[in-house]
Amino acid sequence: MKSGPADRPTFVHLSARGQITLPAKVRAAVGVEPGDPVAISVEEGRIVISPALLLSVEHYTDERLAEFAQAAEMNRDELAEARRKWGQ
Repeated sequence: MKSGPADRPTFVHLSARGQITLPAKVRAAVGVEPGDPVAISVEEGRIVISPALLLSVEHYTDERLAEFAQAAEMNRDELAEARRKWGQ
């Protein structure tokens, strides 16, 4: 690996399996650590690797959504207390 000044690229080799190793200084510069997800895209003929944030998404059944709705309902006393606190 050859390193140049900050305004020059760092060169790495592509392995036979198509893998690269991001140098420690590059990982530190963008705050990624081993095991972190990264996004890879091709933009105007260039390979761009960026830190990624993955969010888990849960899919709920209609029954589970009904449970949530029921749990969110207020009884008459709870509703009166909420209105009192909200000034209505």
